Amino acid sequence: MKKIFGHICCALAACLVLSTGGCGEGAFQADLADVPVYPEAEPFRFVAYMGPPPANSGSGEFADNPNYMTLENYRTMAECGFNYTTGMYENTMEQYLNGIELAEQVGMKYYVRDYSFVEGCIEGIIVAADTKEEAESMLAEQEASIRARFEEYSGHEGFAGVLAVDEPSVQRYDAIAVMNEWYRENFPDSEFQVNLLPTYSSQSQLFGDASVDKKYKEDYVEYFNEHVNPSVLSYDHYALSKLGTTNRVSATYLQNLEIFANESKRSGKPFYVFLQTLGHWDYRTMEYYRDIAWQVYTAMAYGAVGAQTFTYWTNLSNGPTEKITNALVDRDGTKMPAWYAMQEVIAEVRAFENVYMNFEWQGVLPAVADVYEGNAMVDLLMEPLESHERILSVSATKDAVIGVFKDAEGRDGFLIANITDPADNLSSDVTIDFKDAEKVVVYKKGRTLVYPAEDGKVTFRIGSGEGQFVIPV
Repeated sequence: MKKIFGHICCALAACLVLSTGGCGEGAFQADLADVPVYPEAEPFRFVAYMGPPPANSGSGEFADNPNYMTLENYRTMAECGFNYTTGMYENTMEQYLNGIELAEQVGMKYYVRDYSFVEGCIEGIIVAADTKEEAESMLAEQEASIRARFEEYSGHEGFAGVLAVDEPSVQRYDAIAVMNEWYRENFPDSEFQVNLLPTYSSQSQLFGDASVDKKYKEDYVEYFNEHVNPSVLSYDHYALSKLGTTNRVSATYLQNLEIFANESKRSGKPFYVFLQTLGHWDYRTMEYYRDIAWQVYTAMAYGAVGAQTFTYWTNLSNGPTEKITNALVDRDGTKMPAWYAMQEVIAEVRAFENVYMNFEWQGVLPAVADVYEGNAMVDLLMEPLESHERILSVSATKDAVIGVFKDAEGRDGFLIANITDPADNLSSDVTIDFKDAEKVVVYKKGRTLVYPAEDGKVTFRIGSGEGQFVIPV
């Protein structure tokens, strides 16, 4: 991708790193007079997808598991920083109610999956009905039992809503639209969520037909938003894999974020991402802060307001093709290294989430390295910003992206995220020449700091996987 900004020389960048600490250790403490104050906003959603499972819910060698749906295990989720969880191994009303009540006791909220009730269920209708008319007919027959369950759930403060279906093809959209309309009319205070497939899915997965000439952006994502009219958008895209000893990053990772961010902006609907937190197939096991932070901060650079784990609890299965290692906690609830990494990242986000949630996403400026070696993720972006009125130039030692935001008062905000592969453990010094800025307020690593802008210029040292939110003042 062609560099879109004029270069700032490396000598100047190095000088700024030394003189200001590179927005690093020992820099200026916050002057509260320079820090904007914002009204209380909705918290960022960190969702522990696949929470502690009930007894005897595993398969194979894990089929006889004890009951892990305990207050202690829910407290561990809350201790990590999660404010939502989704039940996956639960499949009875009693188990769902137990999950809702446990979540409520630790200050969390709980999404149900309505998929295993023989007298009728939301996901059952979605996967069985091929047309709108079939879905309406099935709903008329099953409505009483579905309504009774959700009226019971809705009586609890800990109830968040339903994850109605995961990774549907377009063939399921008619039925999803019927169930979404019914649900939002009858239970408007909770969420009807559908999680979509990523760009690397096959045509068969997306459209049910390998031979169709249809596009992911227009015919899968945009059509879903228009046809179903959901209240929120969600998708998964697991970018970090390993083939033998070679680490790989999905080339379409940023493009996928761009598609959902633009659709979110166009329609005014929030969007969530799923995080890769389970080692399985060829996907890497998450071990370090940078593995988790890389996913969270790149998503936030594109305006995401929720992040869901795949998975929190390690799957209670391990078939020959699954190659499961571990998630945030192991199969018996033991905290794994990724749990502590997740806790650190969530704590960082919590420290500035109210600021972030008061800004609206505008777009993303790529900030590729001065010595550009090519980056497929950047090269595949379809609508990157090429300039911004508050930024005169940018220089970077390693590839980064700059998410562009604006608050209700017209202030500019920028989320700078290091996009180098976290396995490489590389920092990037990103130098920005701001127009009309004497200082910058920086939210980084759980702190709020204020730095002088020397002739408008500041260098931000962004560690591997890290992100920093910046407001020029």
